[in-house]
Amino acid sequence: MQVLVCATQVPFMRGGLEMMVENLVDALRSAGHDAEVVQVPAAWDRDRVLDAATAWRMLPLDADVVIPVNFPAYFARHPRKVLWLAHQHRAAYDGLGQPWSDLGTDDASLEVHRQLVDWDNRALGECLSRFTISGVVAERMRTYNGLDAVPLYQPPPLADRIKPRPGGVGTHVLCPTRLEANKRPGLFLDAIASMRTPVDAVLAGRGSLADDLAASAERLGIR
Repeated sequence: MQVLVCATQVPFMRGGLEMMVENLVDALRSAGHDAEVVQVPAAWDRDRVLDAATAWRMLPLDADVVIPVNFPAYFARHPRKVLWLAHQHRAAYDGLGQPWSDLGTDDASLEVHRQLVDWDNRALGECLSRFTISGVVAERMRTYNGLDAVPLYQPPPLADRIKPRPGGVGTHVLCPTRLEANKRPGLFLDAIASMRTPVDAVLAGRGSLADDLAASAERLGIR
């Protein structure tokens, strides 16, 4: 079967979504399918966020099945569109009006928000099946769009190397993430600083907040 995995590309950025797409394509090929990735660049600022959604709508996708994984790739037209959603455009939903969002509470932002919700309802509603990478993502879709989806958890990269710790749960906490405002890595530092029992904690990643987070860790007494 010919399968196209549809994903948004953010030039010069690589993170968990890109790894998810690569793992999915590898798994499809291992299962005997002919799988390829289709990517379209997108911009997240308010004035251009709808452009890529329109572009996806116009693309001819010749395959047996398409699997979109994020906004706005799920705007692709196909009779057998099976969603495996990592995220919608959260800036228009639970991020509306947040400091890290390009959408505030002004009239122009609220109009883009209204359009995005309406477009999402249509594009997500036409999927043959809907899956998400977590229960939280499914709950957001149910809350904001009135659509149900089944959580289908993905194995993390290098999952085959993760072994149970002898003796049960240990005292080491690892948080791998991009160090950007929308990921809210500062909450991890606040939580570690508030714990009554000392733990070995590692916040691992790259991003524009690296220096600020290092300063926060020092201020909170986290080493």
